[in-house]
Amino acid sequence: MKATYLVSLWMLAATVSCAVGRPSSTAPASRAASRPAHGEVSTRASQPAQVRGKGRLFPIQWVNRPDKLPPGVQHHTFHSTCMNCEVGFCVYTPPGYAIDDRRYPVIYWLHGLTGNELLGVQHATLLHQAIVDGQVPPMMMVFVNGGRGSMYCDSADGTILPDTMMIMELIPYIDKNYRTIPSREGRAIEGFSMGGFGALKLAFKYPELFCSVVGGAPALADWARMSLYEDITHRIFDDNAKVFEANYPPELVKKNADRIRGKLRIRIVIGGDDSLKRYNDSLCKLLDELGIRYEYEVIEGVSHSRGKIYQAAGVKGFKFQAASFAGR
Repeated sequence: MKATYLVSLWMLAATVSCAVGRPSSTAPASRAASRPAHGEVSTRASQPAQVRGKGRLFPIQWVNRPDKLPPGVQHHTFHSTCMNCEVGFCVYTPPGYAIDDRRYPVIYWLHGLTGNELLGVQHATLLHQAIVDGQVPPMMMVFVNGGRGSMYCDSADGTILPDTMMIMELIPYIDKNYRTIPSREGRAIEGFSMGGFGALKLAFKYPELFCSVVGGAPALADWARMSLYEDITHRIFDDNAKVFEANYPPELVKKNADRIRGKLRIRIVIGGDDSLKRYNDSLCKLLDELGIRYEYEVIEGVSHSRGKIYQAAGVKGFKFQAASFAGR
């Protein structure tokens, strides 16, 4: 897709999906069904992921109310037209946002397998301290609800649409309702595990929308390993390897290499003891073959741990994003 065509589509969607006022605070009730209709919302709390067996990660709860949020973070919802439901998000605004009129760059943060818009909000505290200490300039951070188990991919049956929702609705909504820098130069994406997969996937699919991407321990499992999660392969990919491959970051970077090379800054960080490391090693080898520059940090002695990854390298990631915003 040409950049101008994508932007035209995006602005058209923004006109439709963002014609709302203040964020709504009420989510619609759920309907019991093995395959939910558009926008179906579960009223049950999220349960741990289950391997094997269909439907255990679904239906998805699109709005999750916080008990407590870090300073500077607020929870809101917006109406997703494509799924016909309310979707929750959290947003961190830096010191000074409430009293000045400047525009700020923004990082979109994507949660892991069983998460929602509340998972990862504590990283706003890390970002806030880095801003206060002068390590990075002020920036915003939006915590997305991509739907537990979705892999940030639109489901084959068209009922779970995190890709469409985020790109065509949430980003335009944030740009309309907050003082962002509403262009790729002021927009980055980041995530951990399934969120790392999603961040790379969306950045490689829509490189005209993001200046940089940070993947924390991206869950770049191939189809054979993904098939262990029968609920995901069935519900999202319709048990079809070709549908999965069309959303697989290594396939997308090959397809869009010319649009990515020299334009999108890429950083990947993973634990040395993470079983997903071999998949990320393979992606880095592919990037070398394609002549696409990237940063790759391996933290020795760490397995698949979001807390330990961000403790060791979180501020480095924020500095990487800041340098991207500055055009370096």
